[in-house]
Amino acid sequence: MDRASRTLSVFGVYLFVVGWLLVLAPMVVLRPLGFASSVDGLPRIIGVVVVVLAGYYWVGAKSNHRQFFVSTVAGRAFVFVAFAVLVLLNLSRPGLLIFGVVDAAGALWTLLALRAGTARAPEISGLPSA
Repeated sequence: MDRASRTLSVFGVYLFVVGWLLVLAPMVVLRPLGFASSVDGLPRIIGVVVVVLAGYYWVGAKSNHRQFFVSTVAGRAFVFVAFAVLVLLNLSRPGLLIFGVVDAAGALWTLLALRAGTARAPEISGLPSA
């Protein structure tokens, strides 16, 4: 497994754990982040979606699908920006930024791994620039 694949595998495991925690015990995740209660099972619904995303990350990593790797960098950067905007507009609690920071760090890790791999594999295209 190369470095870029490893970043997605690790992120997939992170999503799997967080997703199942949201499904099975949402307040274990939400309370430390400042969310007082869950609304109508929404955290559990989001948890199911996160578990599905974890599967996509895992399969993408195992199949070494480079374009998927590139798309996750943009997607995870967007998550950080969107969560920051939600917090800045007081539409969500500041604890949400923890998830955004994890996404941003994962995106940066994958981007750096992709760039390191590009030096050895010039056929990889579509990498976002810094």
